[in-house]
Amino acid sequence: MDSVELYRQLLGVTAPWTVERVDLDVARQHVEVHVGQLEGQRFSCPECGRELAVYDPPLSR
Repeated sequence: MDSVELYRQLLGVTAPWTVERVDLDVARQHVEVHVGQLEGQRFSCPECGRELAVYDPPLSR
């Protein structure tokens, strides 16, 4: 089992979400789990209820 699948199961990530990448830094005791959604996924707007595509710009560091 690879780390992506391991963290997917540990965190209970299910469709439409996916674990895209896991970055592990043992020396710093730090884990980053990158979660995304399946391509083309649409979600209901919490205000109007319309089904809309998602735009999630990359985080800047």
